[in-house]
Amino acid sequence: AYMPTFVQRYAGLGPAAALWSNTAGLFLIMITIPLFGALSDRVGRKPLMLASCLFFIVASYPIFAFLQGPASLAAVVTIQLLIGLAISLYCGALPSAIAELFETRRRTTPLSLANGTAVAIFGGFAPYIATWLIDRTGSPISPTYYVIAAALISLIAVLSVPETAGTELA
Repeated sequence: AYMPTFVQRYAGLGPAAALWSNTAGLFLIMITIPLFGALSDRVGRKPLMLASCLFFIVASYPIFAFLQGPASLAAVVTIQLLIGLAISLYCGALPSAIAELFETRRRTTPLSLANGTAVAIFGGFAPYIATWLIDRTGSPISPTYYVIAAALISLIAVLSVPETAGTELA
């Protein structure tokens, strides 16, 4: 939810355009998460999640650098759609991947703790951390370091767990 604020402040979009661009990305996420979840049943959880992590590691800095100057609504919507696809890759596979790591009888608590903690740390505080980084460094693209760090942590986590697609669940 930080992107509308960022594109208003640095890319020169008005509030309505910034929110519409975000809405386009969220709409795509809503449609593609189930599709990528189904795809993860066929190709595995890890390939989709790794692709998402790599996208954010590689593309975050160029995206924020591009948005630092004036950008058209079409360009911002395109970026929001690309980000939405990358988010959907991860979020489509994640619920199954996490659930399949734990036996059925003991699944709820670890899943809830992992999800709640990650959302609180990486998602809930993200706008505040992004604003703090910009204020602290003076660089509007400094939030990319936070995004890249989160993607690197996720990449390491994904690499460290077994592929769970196609495994028999107990």
